[in-house]
Amino acid sequence: MGTADRNYKLDGTQGLIRGIYGTNYNIPVIIKNGIVNFGGADFTINVDISEFHLTNYYVILNELQGMRDLNESEDKRTIVSWQPLDSENNRFSITYAVFHPGTWTYASNNVATTITIPASGWSNWYQLDQGYYCSGLRVDLKYIRGGNYDFRYATHYFITNAIDAYVRCRRAIQSIEVEVRWHAASLSQDLTTLSTIYAPDPSIYDSIEAKAAYYSTNTFEPASGEIEYILIGY
Repeated sequence: MGTADRNYKLDGTQGLIRGIYGTNYNIPVIIKNGIVNFGGADFTINVDISEFHLTNYYVILNELQGMRDLNESEDKRTIVSWQPLDSENNRFSITYAVFHPGTWTYASNNVATTITIPASGWSNWYQLDQGYYCSGLRVDLKYIRGGNYDFRYATHYFITNAIDAYVRCRRAIQSIEVEVRWHAASLSQDLTTLSTIYAPDPSIYDSIEAKAAYYSTNTFEPASGEIEYILIGY
């Protein structure tokens, strides 16, 4: 497995690393797992990981038990997310909330952005025109091929009322990939989602048209339940 002949080595400060084509990559491991109980009073709980002195880390979350009133006719959804709380990798927060999705409203004042798909690699990030105060945003994506296009869309919700979106694209193997990066001014970490379309010949697509097309405002409340976390890092 992690042997020297396969370019693995143990570094005194960085742990296990592997060299691939001249670049060293850190190999993360599972550091800790646990369960956090949310009692319905708070949106967020902080977790102290200062004892591990991590260089970098990531957290995987899993909703084990969510207490919801299934007799209610109105639509309810949950948000589970995490955020680092400092640059020293000492703490992170877990947010768990229930919300009632609001009605999508067409963002008539937002202007679409057209991005040329590069021959290779990713395009630059482009910030979409977004002038609405909202906690839910839908980005419409047109994959342009000559005079025609294929359509996809991506949506995201934050427990905040100021959301922006950034988009980039590339030609992948038998597909066109678009990444949407969601940004909220009150949060320290952006979230990125991937939209892709099957294309046996990616060269027939020449550009992507992206627009922050719909927005919504939503009512949030603290959720009750148990969230499992898995801390991975080095």
